[in-house]
Amino acid sequence: MMKRRRYSRIKTRALLLGIVPAAILALSLTAYLITAQLDNLEMAFKAQGNATAQEVAAASFYGIFSGDIESLSLNLNSILKRKDILSIIVNDAQGNLLLSIGESVSNDAGVATHDPGKSSFFFTSVQSGFQPDILGDYPDQIQFIQGDVTPSTIGSVVVELEKTSLLEQQRDSIITSVIISVTGLILTALIALLLSQKITRPLSKLTQAVIRMKHGDFAVTVPEISAGELRSLEEGFNAMARTLKYNQEILQQQVDRATSDLTQTMEALEIQNVELDLARKRALKASQAKSEFLANMSHEIRTPMNGVIGFSTLLMKSRLSPEQRELAETIHKSATGLLGIINTILDFSKLEYGKLEPEYALFDIRSCFEDPVALLAPAAHDKQLELALLIYSDVPAQLIGDETRIRQILVNLVGNAIKFTHQGEIIVRVMIEDETEDSCRLQFSVTDTGIGIDEHIQKDLFTSFQQGTKQTNRRYGGTGLGLSISKKLAESMKGEIALDSVEGKGSCFRVMLNLPKSPEMAQPLVDNSFRSRRCTIIDHHVISQLAMSHTLESLGMAVSEVGWGQLNKAAIADQDLLLIGFSAAEIDSGVAMDRIARLQKTTVPSNLLILLSSSDATVHERFQALTLAPCISKPVTLAVLKRTLEQIFANPSTPSGTIEYGSSSTPSFKGKRFIIADDNPINLQLISAILSMTGADIVEAENGVGVINAYRERRPDLVIIDVHMPVMDGGEATSRIRQMERQEYAGSHTPIIALSADIIPEHRDALLAAGADLYLTKPIDDSKLWQAIDNLVNANSPASAIPEVYAAEEAFKADAAGTLPVHDPQEALRFTGGREELAMEMFRKFMDDLPQQMALLEKHRENHDWPALGEVAHRLHGACAVCGVPALKAAVSELELAAGKADVDNISTRMQRVRTGCQQLYTLELSVDERWQFSTDGG
Repeated sequence: MMKRRRYSRIKTRALLLGIVPAAILALSLTAYLITAQLDNLEMAFKAQGNATAQEVAAASFYGIFSGDIESLSLNLNSILKRKDILSIIVNDAQGNLLLSIGESVSNDAGVATHDPGKSSFFFTSVQSGFQPDILGDYPDQIQFIQGDVTPSTIGSVVVELEKTSLLEQQRDSIITSVIISVTGLILTALIALLLSQKITRPLSKLTQAVIRMKHGDFAVTVPEISAGELRSLEEGFNAMARTLKYNQEILQQQVDRATSDLTQTMEALEIQNVELDLARKRALKASQAKSEFLANMSHEIRTPMNGVIGFSTLLMKSRLSPEQRELAETIHKSATGLLGIINTILDFSKLEYGKLEPEYALFDIRSCFEDPVALLAPAAHDKQLELALLIYSDVPAQLIGDETRIRQILVNLVGNAIKFTHQGEIIVRVMIEDETEDSCRLQFSVTDTGIGIDEHIQKDLFTSFQQGTKQTNRRYGGTGLGLSISKKLAESMKGEIALDSVEGKGSCFRVMLNLPKSPEMAQPLVDNSFRSRRCTIIDHHVISQLAMSHTLESLGMAVSEVGWGQLNKAAIADQDLLLIGFSAAEIDSGVAMDRIARLQKTTVPSNLLILLSSSDATVHERFQALTLAPCISKPVTLAVLKRTLEQIFANPSTPSGTIEYGSSSTPSFKGKRFIIADDNPINLQLISAILSMTGADIVEAENGVGVINAYRERRPDLVIIDVHMPVMDGGEATSRIRQMERQEYAGSHTPIIALSADIIPEHRDALLAAGADLYLTKPIDDSKLWQAIDNLVNANSPASAIPEVYAAEEAFKADAAGTLPVHDPQEALRFTGGREELAMEMFRKFMDDLPQQMALLEKHRENHDWPALGEVAHRLHGACAVCGVPALKAAVSELELAAGKADVDNISTRMQRVRTGCQQLYTLELSVDERWQFSTDGG
């Protein structure tokens, strides 16, 4: 269709080019000829009419002249019989009608009203050259008279001629002209068509060839049959077609080669895509397994740590000797530190997936920065580094932010500074960079004199697993996560972290955070008992001296700073306190002891306080024995400083070593009834022991069904429920309680605390969605638990914040059962804080319950119920962790992991190892009491 259309366009244009000018010329000539012919016919008609009128006038002369009407009529009738004459009218000289013959009109009135398209009137007068009254008797005299007589009108005639003949002639003339014109046009068109074909046919063929070439047919050619320019065009087109065909063949060859190469590449890529897809699936499966492993390991680590921290806390609340209290505090601190490591690893995992969100709450600036620095001070002292904390006086006492994350950043930065600094100092500064009425930009920095960082390494230093150079990594070790976690934590709080470092001179890490101010006015640090006191400070380290000066001034004391060369009896005579600080270098070199000895020789201050850059108890004892004055490790926290100053001013003779540490206050929930539920009897016993101290009525349950029944019978004030329990888990029990409240108890609301070592966020969200008011993770912190209970029970409203769920990503590999002891009483004692009776009772309960648990394991293995098998193994593992059975604990842990993966072959192997561990416990020759007594007595 397209070809025909293009061809018709060319042909039409060629025809129009030949026909239109000829048509215009023919039409013009035809119009001219028709007009001229019509004019000639009209003139001939008029000439005929005039001639006829003259003839009628001549024929009427005698009749008019003589007045013989009959003769006049006779003469005119012969004329009227002629063709085309319709009527004749004769009038006299006065215009009176003499004679009217014919069909058309009978008087002059008809002449005025006739149809000019059918006939025409021709007028003429009848004249005479002589007068009748002058005619004589002698006719031969007339010719002489006529020469002198003027012709006179004796009448007039009107002849009406019909136009039918004229119109027919005109019509015939027009038809003839049109026929001639059309014939000429047709002949012209035929000639133009014949002539145009010589042009249009070659052009049409060229057009069709171009169209075919456009669609890829480069083999097309046109016949070279034309002449002149068209011949050149045809030859040129054929040459172009041959060139294009040649180029196309070359291009096609190249395309074929490229296609072949691409096909091979695509096949290789397809293989790689398949491999990548398989690798991706393996990676996703590994990631899921890692997440499950992380959750399980965190859960299993937290379960025994729940006992460690919980029972060590209970142990510290009992009456202990100073040595026992120190050991209990060491256990508690170690367990807390391990929990911090677990939390750090989980934080990194959460930060990688963007799931860690800061929790904003009111926190105390001093405790936020003093506690982590004091915790890391022993490590700095071991390397003889001076560690100083300087909190500027314009920093608000309280701000709103995530204290836990700020502490974590500070611990990472100070820990790195201690790690990479071998001599010199580490200074922590806390200051305000900018401030508005409602918020401030807090900046804290950690400056060290360590090895520094090369400039080209600094840009990648905050990348995960980046530790600088390989030499640094080999020498100092570490995971390379600390700075990455710190940066991400700062960014999660909409802050930033920056680094300034010079290799070989040290580094300065600065953290900037925008924190809201507390709407409530913070209590001033000034203590009335210290307001009137005067203090003199001597410290060779300028920053430490400045920091202590600021702290004492914040307490309201008047502080003066002197050097050892200015120290004399007069300088301290009126002072209430002399505070002396010694650096690690001064202590190690003996300079500190020499200066104390010289001081005692010259003057003995009434009140003396020694600050030592050392955490070695023997060093403190040596200085305390020499000076009989309290000795505190630098940097000192405000709480320790206030307690020490109160002791000094209250009883100057008592050194700090005799300071007694009172137990934390226990809240009273007397009159309240709590339901606690946990399928692990050891955890149930621990929670019951913690809550029993508050005076509350405790109702215990082992599963969700027991909770529901106890709820119906006892109507508690609070429910503390474990998440993973048999028969009915904590989530379902919580949902049932909320449903009962809506349907049976008129919409009442009983606070529910979900308690679990499970750290999977989806499980936590499901519990909260089911109706739990709070989600706490094990290990249990009794103070946090008491605070949460107090907020829920006394305020009768949900807690303001949900404690963060932590997880662990720590590599875990249980040792073979044969390499671990079957029963380790010392391990059980560590979990019970040295309380033998509690450890023995827990072990007896464990041995009594072990056959039932083994029966459940066998049952679920035979039924291939791997989830149920994992649940039983999970509970048994938690019990093993706190009862001192390492071999069985390792075997059960492996069984739980195998059940989670539904690995049938591995489950059979692990199950056999569990049976072996149980058999070893059953076949012990000694009784439990004998074994316990032997183990504890024999060490």
